[in-house]
Amino acid sequence: MFLSVFNSERMVRIEFKVGGLNFNVMEEIVCLRCHSDKVAKKGTRESRILGKVQRYGCKNCKYRFSIYENLWNEGRYKKQTINDGENNEKFVFKLTPKERIKKIKLPQKMTKDLAYFCGFLAGDGSIGYRKNKKEYWIAGVGNPSDEVEYYDILIKSLIKKLFGFNVKTKLYGKGYGFSLNSKTLVKYLTEFIGLPLGKKYDSLTIPKIILKDKEFVRNFISGLADTDFHLAIKKRNYPVIIGVSKSRPFIEEIKDFLNKEGYKVGIYERKQFDKRTNKIYVTYSVEISGYKHLKKWISEIGFRHPKNIKKLNFLREKGKL
Repeated sequence: MFLSVFNSERMVRIEFKVGGLNFNVMEEIVCLRCHSDKVAKKGTRESRILGKVQRYGCKNCKYRFSIYENLWNEGRYKKQTINDGENNEKFVFKLTPKERIKKIKLPQKMTKDLAYFCGFLAGDGSIGYRKNKKEYWIAGVGNPSDEVEYYDILIKSLIKKLFGFNVKTKLYGKGYGFSLNSKTLVKYLTEFIGLPLGKKYDSLTIPKIILKDKEFVRNFISGLADTDFHLAIKKRNYPVIIGVSKSRPFIEEIKDFLNKEGYKVGIYERKQFDKRTNKIYVTYSVEISGYKHLKKWISEIGFRHPKNIKKLNFLREKGKL
């Protein structure tokens, strides 16, 4: 959708908006075939992505074109190559034209923020592919009663920092979050990182690339904790960190890591009612109790979710931390 157009004798500046992103393009109007500057406007063409696109005709060779054809014709896909540091294996990802317009970038290596985002996806996220529509998607949806701020501020800024583009957050039925379509990001998160595609609880695990460094595992657990865990404050302001998952092997893996790190972790099987789906699920939970372990958690793993930060501030005001 075009916002404004500026024309001079030889240059055109067009400001437009695509998927919530604003773009400003300066292009010299010359024929893409013979490079002649003897061109004239030849109407417009409707583009699904860009809206109305100005077409030009060359008076010299009669070729018709738009200034955006360079974007498509320089190569239908732009490649981004990532090296696996351990096995020296190259992962090549091809960006589609729409992804190139969004200027999607792929992190070249694991970072604490990327590990946190992977933990977030392990909790609230889903990664999928609809074969009948040939549609790749990534979504994250939480509880609108206490997670709007988390998605609007933290998750949106994290996606922008990691991948270079903005996402829209909104209500999805009884949930709140985001949904985006990107073949490249789906393949990056599943093939390079190792997150599950489709039904995650059948194969959910801490990705091997994250297991290489304890700091990455801690940040992965922090992202998971801000979605599938919660900080409960019980009688006499006694704190308990409670984490829940539908996958017993996955929650066992989390428990084993925390036990090795010096936490005393219990694991329980429970039946839980989900108000959003009106169904009862068998879940598995870990519990970490007491101020000693909470202080250790704050210093080593931490919370980023506003609702958990508020609870920590409450305990600080009570002189407990």
